[in-house]
Amino acid sequence: MTRWLIIGGGTAGCVVASRLSENPADVVTLLEAGPDHGPEQVPGDVGLFLDDPGRWHAASNVVRRAGATPEQYWQGRGLGGSSLLNGPVLVLDPADTDVEHLLPGEPPVTLGPVGEAVSLAAPDAEPVMLARRNGQRVSAADAYLRAVGDRPNLAVICDSPATGLILDGRTVTGAITESGGEYLADRVVVCAGAIRTPALLITSGIDTPGIGAGLQDHPAFAITLELAPEAIDPTVPNIVLTIDRADTQLLVMNHLPGSPHYGSLIGALMAPTSVGRVTADSATGSPIVDLNELATDSDIERLTDLAVEALALAAQPAVRAVAPRAFVDDRG
Repeated sequence: MTRWLIIGGGTAGCVVASRLSENPADVVTLLEAGPDHGPEQVPGDVGLFLDDPGRWHAASNVVRRAGATPEQYWQGRGLGGSSLLNGPVLVLDPADTDVEHLLPGEPPVTLGPVGEAVSLAAPDAEPVMLARRNGQRVSAADAYLRAVGDRPNLAVICDSPATGLILDGRTVTGAITESGGEYLADRVVVCAGAIRTPALLITSGIDTPGIGAGLQDHPAFAITLELAPEAIDPTVPNIVLTIDRADTQLLVMNHLPGSPHYGSLIGALMAPTSVGRVTADSATGSPIVDLNELATDSDIERLTDLAVEALALAAQPAVRAVAPRAFVDDRG
């Protein structure tokens, strides 16, 4: 028998807990810092729960570009991690024919006014694939843990942030939670995310070279579309279309969270070359994040080209008919 401890019940942690507990001879404990929000009870087309503070927490001191002011950084909090609040758009590899391990996906039920207009203006736009099953939004917890939650060898413990790792020499043997609880194990898997995993390792005294290095995120921009009165429909899906290139993506949104009178075109680099780093505050253990976005000429040039393409799309007659004005500002 092997006792497994998994720290972090986000997208990765849910998958790891499900897979490891398939072996009835092993005992698996999953620690999640946030609550279990329960199975999703909203349509699968609804996304971007950035207006629900119960679903997210912000990493402190996130600097996107050199010299920029630290800013808030959206991260999911609770069982399912960032799959609780994102799009939820699936980016699939056409070469991946093994679908057994994938989140269930369905296309949007309708394109909506902005989506219909962009589909006329951009023939290469395609409907997104959304993480949902039978019309219901699906988080990583819904897909991987709900159906196996009654396994006697699997314990899921929420509202238990890990604040430190227990070491025996250079071997991790467990974790300490914020409430002072200790969880011991033969094997520990840290799935606290690209930001909190290195911060936890550093504050626990692990000094292996390279921890926190190599951080990358998708630099992006948003062009906000002011919708014509007849195009305002908060019942249609948020995100409906994508225009994919070799390493860029342009998402089309019918309306923004809490602002049904605005749509958006969101462009991002999917394969950036700029590299950042995560460190940790020695006093609090909080992560200090330098994303170092747009640090290379290549990233700047590719994102600029995508922005030019997006602005040209916003100016197309079909799009102007439903969104007569477009904006670029510091809030996207």
